[in-house]
Amino acid sequence: MKAFATGGRNVISHFGNTWDNYQVGFTYPEGVHVSFSSTQFGTHGWFGGTLRAHHIRVVFAVPGIVLATIFVTFPFIARELIPVMQAQGKHDEETALSLGATGWQTFWRVTLPAIRWGVAYGVVLTTARALGEFGAVSVVSGHIRGQTETLTLHVEDRFQSFDLTGAYAASVVLALLALITLVSMNLMKRRGDVA
Repeated sequence: MKAFATGGRNVISHFGNTWDNYQVGFTYPEGVHVSFSSTQFGTHGWFGGTLRAHHIRVVFAVPGIVLATIFVTFPFIARELIPVMQAQGKHDEETALSLGATGWQTFWRVTLPAIRWGVAYGVVLTTARALGEFGAVSVVSGHIRGQTETLTLHVEDRFQSFDLTGAYAASVVLALLALITLVSMNLMKRRGDVA
């Protein structure tokens, strides 16, 4: 976040049409993340030996699920933040820096208050996408019951085991979480329009 607050604006303008650049994240198939995770963090991956020596597992463990979820959901927060930051401009931040504020002070006192609704809205969208994530998480997690099984993986497991009652119950929980997310998103959008 601090990169966006201080030098991030230069990075954004350096790449030209930012809309196209962060939209790329929406077009990657989830298999890209799976192959990346395997080649980087798998047993025989680039960092696999070092991670294994320190007894750290990424693939088929919770860190792999977190990485897969971040990879798939990050474009949602970028989709909300970048246009807000471009519309805001960098004048206020440059003024704060010229008056002696540090990068962190500028971020917390100038940038974050100006983009708070974009951040909140992006977090809600990211949460909604993370709740329903199945593809990359399915492959990276390894379906280890009680350790790496997410709610969407549990629905699929119950369905494959012909436990339709369990599958539907878990699906209702997912639907309720999606409804709560949708209501939160609409409330935040209303508050953001008022502020």
